[in-house]
Amino acid sequence: MMVRKRIVRVLSIFVKVFFDLRKESRIRRVRGFEYAQKAMRAGHARRAEELYRTAVALGGVMIKLCQYLSARRDFLPDPYIKALSRLQDAVPAVPFTDMEDILDREYAGVEFPFRSINHEPLASASLGQVHRAVLLTGEDVVLKILKPEVEAVIDLDCSILFHVFRLFSRLRSFRSFSDFSDLLEEFIRVTGDELDFRREVAISKRFRSAFAKFDWVTVPLVYERFCTGRVIVMEYVSGVKITDRERWAALGSDPVVVARRLIELYFEQFTEMSLLHFDPHPGNIFVREDNRLALLDYGMSGEITEKMSGAVKESLRAFGRKDYARLLEIMRDLGFLKKDADLSLILPVVEYFFEEILATVTLEREAMEKVDLSPIAGRLIQILYAQPFRLPLEWAHIGKVIGTLAGVISSFYPDINLYAELKTYVDRLTGRNIFEIVRLGAEQVARFVREAAGLPGKVDSLAERLERGRLKLPVDFEDVDEKILKLGASVARGVGLAISFFSACFAYLCYVIGRSVGVIAFSAVSIVAFLYFLLYRKRTRGEAIRKMLEK
Repeated sequence: MMVRKRIVRVLSIFVKVFFDLRKESRIRRVRGFEYAQKAMRAGHARRAEELYRTAVALGGVMIKLCQYLSARRDFLPDPYIKALSRLQDAVPAVPFTDMEDILDREYAGVEFPFRSINHEPLASASLGQVHRAVLLTGEDVVLKILKPEVEAVIDLDCSILFHVFRLFSRLRSFRSFSDFSDLLEEFIRVTGDELDFRREVAISKRFRSAFAKFDWVTVPLVYERFCTGRVIVMEYVSGVKITDRERWAALGSDPVVVARRLIELYFEQFTEMSLLHFDPHPGNIFVREDNRLALLDYGMSGEITEKMSGAVKESLRAFGRKDYARLLEIMRDLGFLKKDADLSLILPVVEYFFEEILATVTLEREAMEKVDLSPIAGRLIQILYAQPFRLPLEWAHIGKVIGTLAGVISSFYPDINLYAELKTYVDRLTGRNIFEIVRLGAEQVARFVREAAGLPGKVDSLAERLERGRLKLPVDFEDVDEKILKLGASVARGVGLAISFFSACFAYLCYVIGRSVGVIAFSAVSIVAFLYFLLYRKRTRGEAIRKMLEK
């Protein structure tokens, strides 16, 4: 009976929230954004409180889900943000007597290491509770204690989700969403990692070492000799929650600097570290005096493979060069797009998004609501109908991190221009290592050669299909000229890159055999050809968007 009631309660509240948001969307289309906000404000406030009470009553996974939603200012109206933000570090606390029982069991048979423990918790989360304490040696510390019976609650919630997903998978309408079962498995794995406090200790040590080069960020020191499977002992770090802008601004911290430093921390994780902090919600990020930050709680952290890190770097480089065709190729190679997805259909939408929207839009919800998608509406509908996109399992939590970071930054700096901020780091990444640039150049030459080698086979296949009358060609003749120009531009850039690469090889050979004149000559040719490759842009970029606007 308990399980049945839990399932019904979860489904009931989210069905209500969904219908409220759909109602707001309908009003917004007819009467505008501001009118819809005013009309739905009271209803959203009531529903947000109901969702908050449901999360508090059910605990476990429900609290973790609502913590994530509380950081999504771009998705939920303000009443939900205000209500659910109380769950970040204000989950109802477990009585200290229960936590004391856990401490007694964990330190049974050894000297109790604490001189005193404050019975009032600093914070209470879905899995653990945090208390301030003083070691026998006098250091101020924080204890993170796993709540009693939390494992049983997590097992129950995961079991409920498993059965709900299995039920949905039997319905024809939901069969195309098979990826959700994989995401549930990943969620269960990560939650299991979060329950392993010894793993968190090891992870936090790695972050402390990696962030040592930034004198403005603090990772708490862990007193490993006092840690157990259910208790973590770390140094006490003071600060103000990052969403409390007024308090930390009074300490001399600037929202612009804080936002840039937060982006830099995660840029460092994506591109240089093999680890990623999966849980950047406001309760885990403190702002201190003079724009200094503290990053807390490493229970939800995961590995970034070399393939994933390389893909992030290459995507950023393509983004910096405005090479959106290459960006789509990377997405397809990583599994974000189906292998048979029509990239020529998606490319104009991506170009318009980056050139016209991302370059100007801010994280302010009203600004995002007013984004004009009409120029690409037709293509966008075609893309969504075809459903070429999917979310690879290994990228599920990375997507959550990016969404949560955007929500956190929007809470104190909604006017940030993400395009301009990211461009700074992209430029730094692009110019970091000449050997990396040469390697990427060689890869592009190889890719160009492979594609050129495959053309005869594709032409034969096309001819065969034409002969059999099995090929239908819904041709838009206005696009033919542009496609020819694009092909010519690709060939021209490919030739420039090939000349640059082989000239560099000959220059190195001349250097080895001591021919200085040859070194100078071939180096000059290589540099000129490489600059041609980097700077050459087809004049028709964005032409697809302009043609849609003219139609």
